[in-house]
Amino acid sequence: MATYRVLLTSTGSNFGVGATICEFADPWNVGWAKYLNDVPEAFFTVSQDDPNLRLLSRAGDIGKAHVTILRDDTVAWRGFLGEHEATSRDVIFYAYG
Repeated sequence: MATYRVLLTSTGSNFGVGATICEFADPWNVGWAKYLNDVPEAFFTVSQDDPNLRLLSRAGDIGKAHVTILRDDTVAWRGFLGEHEATSRDVIFYAYG
């Protein structure tokens, strides 16, 4: 079974990849799609109890952080963090290429 990690990094100079904000080591419901004539998208879910959520909310990078999804330690998808939805149990993040 594949293992996934999601790295979030700040936007550096010229919109390049900056410093690491946090890493979600155990996301679930991870998925992505690449389209021929549309913006690629990805999504992943983390627990509301994940301590990394505090780091993300303090950084103010929702909407502009870089997202790297790793599958078995190999880059599977990259893009920018978009919106999120939260329930009492989990948070679903969406990202765009």
